[in-house]
Amino acid sequence: MMLPKRDKHRRLLPQHPPAALSIPYSPIHSSVRIPDDQLRQMTVPVMPAPPACWHLSVPERWSRWTDRTGRVLPDTLQSLQIAGCQFDSLQTTINIAEMLPLKLSSLKVSVSNAVRDDGALCYLFSRLPPTLSEFQFSVVGVNADAMNHGIESTQALVTALASLPALIVFKHDWLRIKDVGLTLDALASRPGYPTMRSCSLVLLVRSTEAVDLATLEPGMGATLRVEHLDVRISCGRPMGVDNESDYPRHILPLLPAPTRALHLTSPIWIDETALQLVDRVAASPTLCDIQLNGVRDPAAAHFAQHHWLTTVLHPSKLPLSITSLTLTQCLPGFFLDASDETDAAWSFPATLKHLDLSCNRLTAPDLAFLQPKWPPRLLSLRLAKNKFHTLVTPLPATLRVLDLRGNSKLSDEPFPEEWIDDLPSSLREIDVSDCMLDDAAGRRLMALRRRAGASRAGNARLRVVEEGESWFSPNISAMLRSEVL
Repeated sequence: MMLPKRDKHRRLLPQHPPAALSIPYSPIHSSVRIPDDQLRQMTVPVMPAPPACWHLSVPERWSRWTDRTGRVLPDTLQSLQIAGCQFDSLQTTINIAEMLPLKLSSLKVSVSNAVRDDGALCYLFSRLPPTLSEFQFSVVGVNADAMNHGIESTQALVTALASLPALIVFKHDWLRIKDVGLTLDALASRPGYPTMRSCSLVLLVRSTEAVDLATLEPGMGATLRVEHLDVRISCGRPMGVDNESDYPRHILPLLPAPTRALHLTSPIWIDETALQLVDRVAASPTLCDIQLNGVRDPAAAHFAQHHWLTTVLHPSKLPLSITSLTLTQCLPGFFLDASDETDAAWSFPATLKHLDLSCNRLTAPDLAFLQPKWPPRLLSLRLAKNKFHTLVTPLPATLRVLDLRGNSKLSDEPFPEEWIDDLPSSLREIDVSDCMLDDAAGRRLMALRRRAGASRAGNARLRVVEEGESWFSPNISAMLRSEVL
């Protein structure tokens, strides 16, 4: 362990440090030798794990780290994370699986190459420790059509899941869409299983594999007790609006109704599937977080009904407990107006505290329609990557976080003070990254920070996030990024 000496060369961490901090070893550091039997958590690329280690993270290829001839993982190990696994052959998988401690409670495996030997995954799944309470299988940077999996490994996975009585966190990023029912059924078939904390699935639609969606029927998996459900339907290439909208329509009946959070990603959302979803969750007394994410450009969907936000997502149809709503790449833009088709009484649920409408091509007229309908106790509003040239104000007086990232058209507004000066005094963070604002807007943001005041430590209460491209001068940019007024 390296400790900085108490001298003038010490580096103080900022109030908002980066996600990772790299400090190279130098003479200004002193070192303290920690006995191996006292180490409980390690991130190591090459050295063997300490004999009393509880948590181990391997950031590089397993074959470069492990000693295949001896026991590498101690029996005390509780959680293991392997990043960038290379399942090059069945023998490599055998070497990995045979070293897993029998009492492991958490296993996270990330694959970075195309697994062409389905038997390798089959062997890994068949050797999962029965004590697992968390199992995550992720795939990074591999095309769906490059993987040859599911023929044998699906049955091995289903058998393994049914034999993991303590499993409460499950993630699988590489599941064939035809196997979702079998997987959920296996989780729900465990006698006396605990309520799952989270279940996250990526369902693959391969261009080389035909799927008869009509054969997918709900089973025990639809009754699975789960708090957080995250499902993403991933198509390798565009398949047309009609085909892509069929997938969520057939998949939704197979899914359980979560008690806390529901996150769904589909290539395209249309009013029919959105209504189908709302009907499934409307009666939930505890569901507080709903996310609907699209993948394709929403303008390409040619929605049969452009007002589905105001009809399908009506407060009377949403759970009374909802506090967070996310709709990204779901709305086509230019879709809100005061026409006869819009319910004049519609508004967002008053219980909402967090609202995300990013990536929806929203324009200033859209915001003008939405502005009087913002939830009165809203804490965070995210409008990143839309198409409006000005922000319609006022915003809720309780707002603390405002995300405007990627709205480059804000630079078209000749009088930015009209919306900046009208922002609520409750605001504590505003993100204007890649908004192409100039110094006139920058000076208004600085005045806004001064009005928000400073904390007891002297730091500005309002944080202005300004990254990426802008037209701020270096001086204005530096003052906006400074943590002191």
